[in-house]
Parts: sequence; C-alpha cells; structure tokens
Amino acid sequence: MSRETFLLPETQSLFQQLEEVSQRSGVSRGQAFEDFLHVSVCALGHPLMEGDYLRTIAKHTAGPHGKRGVDTLAAMFGNLVMIVEKTRSDVLGDLFQGSITYGERGQYMTPEPICQMMARMSLPQEKTGLEGRRAVCDPLCGAPHNGSSVALAIMWR
Repeated sequence: MSRETFLLPETQSLFQQLEEVSQRSGVSRGQAFEDFLHVSVCALGHPLMEGDYLRTIAKHTAGPHGKRGVDTLAAMFGNLVMIVEKTRSDVLGDLFQGSITYGERGQYMTPEPICQMMARMSLPQEKTGLEGRRAVCDPLCGAPHNGSSVALAIMWR
C-alpha cells in the first residue's frame, strides 16, 4: 500500500510529475520538490533571478529532449497553475505533506478550513477604513511543527 495520501485528488497528478522529475534527474523526491519551488519562483522573478534559475535547472538537463527532468518541471508548473485555478486550494502544501514529510517530525499543514476560519476572523466583512492594509497573525507559520496556509486562504478570499 502506498504511503502517499493527498487531501485533494488533483494533487496526484503533481505527485506523478514530481516522481518523474526525481527519476529522470537522479535526485531525491525532496530535492526535486525543492528545485521545483525554486525554479518556479525564479521564473516568476525573471530576469532578476535568471542566474539562480539556470544553476538550479542544470541538474535536470541530462537526457534526450522530452525525456529530461527539466521538461517535466515545465509541465509541472503549468499543471500547478491549472490545479490552483480550479481548486483554489493549497496544492503544494498537500503535495509536501502527502509525499515528502508524511507528517513525520510533526510537520503538518494547517487544514484549509482552519485557514479559512482564521482569515474570516482576521478580515471583517464590514468597512473598517483599513481596506487594502491587511495582515494576519499566524504564530505557527514557518514553525518546524506547522506550515500554515493562512496567507493562501486570504489571497483567494
């Protein structure tokens, strides 16, 4: 029985692509995930991060065109965008928890309903005069025992 479990059925396709990157590039699944995140951020920050992008992608360029890890990384980015547009959910958190950490060492993502509740509590519906100036206090965001998705919940609100 597979150890990988996901809250969102759409995460499975990202997982399969992540596995493909890992196998094609000869890196661990965790390294493939980290590289995917890094090149995605670099691509969005282009041209300022082009050097970082090229250094990270270099380990994924071996093999024939169409069968390289870099080819799958590009497809994975497109797939991620489509899934997030469709689900408006923390797909990367689901992928990370379901296939990288498995919740080991207490690494769990904050469940999306909790994130939504925190966002609603922090961002009142009525006019406050602070529109456009919003912040959320998430004391566990980035803590070793929790990776919260509150910012994502607010972003999609």
